[in-house]
This record gives sequence, C-alpha cells and structure tokens, in this order.
Amino acid sequence: MIQDAFPENTIPKTPSCNFFRTPGSDLYWKANINKFPASHREIGAAFQYFDDEIREEARNDKENEACLIRIYLGENETGNEDYHSLRNFPMRLSMVKKLDLDKTLLADEMAIALAIIHWQAQVDAMDAEFVLRKCSSNAKPHEVDVLPLEFNKRSINVWVLDFDKSSRIELTSNDVDKYLVPALIGNDPYYPRPDVDTELWTQFSKTYLKASRLVLRNKQVSSQAMELPEIFLDKVASKIKEHEGWDPEEHIVFG
Repeated sequence: MIQDAFPENTIPKTPSCNFFRTPGSDLYWKANINKFPASHREIGAAFQYFDDEIREEARNDKENEACLIRIYLGENETGNEDYHSLRNFPMRLSMVKKLDLDKTLLADEMAIALAIIHWQAQVDAMDAEFVLRKCSSNAKPHEVDVLPLEFNKRSINVWVLDFDKSSRIELTSNDVDKYLVPALIGNDPYYPRPDVDTELWTQFSKTYLKASRLVLRNKQVSSQAMELPEIFLDKVASKIKEHEGWDPEEHIVFG
C-alpha cells in the first residue's frame, strides 16, 4: 500500500527477531557476557536479529567500531563546530548540500518512517536516531532487513535506531501534545524545521501527511483520528515559532 504510493522510496521494515533474552536469563548471560565488548558488559535485555555467521562478521568488522553519522536536516553549521571523531558525527543540513546529497529524498524517507512509527506502531519516536550507512555491494532495494530507508541507486542508506526511550501513544490529540510534539522538538535536529529550511519543511510535511493518511485509512480509524497528523505538524510549527517560551526539560516525557 505505502510502497505503491511512494515508488521512488524504500519503506522502513522491522527485522525478524530470532530470540529475546531478559536480565533474568541467567544461563544465556553466563555463557555470553564475555563475548560483548568490554564497555558493554552490563546485563540487560538482548535481541538477536541475525544468524550466527552474519553476527560474527559484524562483531569482527573493525569499521563497525568507528563511524556513526547522524543526519541533522534541522540544523546548519555555524562555523564554530569542532569535529574530532566519526563516532556520532553530526551531518548537518549545510553538509548535506555541500556533499550534493539529495536533501529532498532524505526528508521524504524520514517523513515516511516517522508516519509509520507514529500511526502504525503507535510510538512517539522519542530519542530515535536517523543515521547513514554504507550499502552492501550486493544489496537490492527493499531487501535490507533492518529498519532501513535505503537510497535507491545510491551507495548509502539510512537506518532508524534506538527506541529505548519511546512511549506508546493513543490516537488522541492529548497524546499528540504530550508525546509526539515534544519527541520531535526535543530530539536531536534530525527532522527538517520551518525556521531552518522552509521549502524542506514543506516537503517533509507533505510526505508525512500522505503516508500518515494511508496508514490511518488502512486502520479504519475515526474521522477525529484522521486529523491527528495535520494537528501534529501544526503544533510543531507553532511550538517552533514560539520556542523561546518552551522548556524541553519540562515537557519531554520518557516512557
């Protein structure tokens, strides 16, 4: 349905989980805790999405230890930045333009992802991250089994990571106010903003509304719920306009 509506874009997919271990899975942790990097040996919840061979290749790949590029479409460089590492590297909108990457494609696929997260999964995407990744040389469109937004005919794709601070939402205007708006504005500047690039914000909003309405129509929600995506965008734009009176610490809610 959504793929038909956006033929030029790759739609996010959720990976299949082979198993899930809780902090109480004593046998698992005794056998595997030392296999984790030294800095990540705290017992918690563990998911396995790939088979053993692929998992071992990923663990042993030195490039996986070094580079994570965050896509910041809502912020330009000021000229005062001091870059030291590719870990959590902020690729701001001005960099996207300098590198001649397609900012519209980035915004569109980010919008589609956010629409699915909001209205299909019904979570607020608080602290979720949009990052770049080099495509596998043999990867084909629509075949990457991670939360991907793959760039068709390009050597990079986009992953959506880190939902540990996200909260479940109900399809109500109250949850739009309480969760969705603070989650977008209070997050790092991944999403386009009307005060940074009006044209890109307009494109992002157009795509977000189209994808959101497709999802909600398929779920056969009420007419009130169908209005929520537009309400959300209007409230975000309004909050940004009056941002001086908005305290993120007071409004951001972690589930």
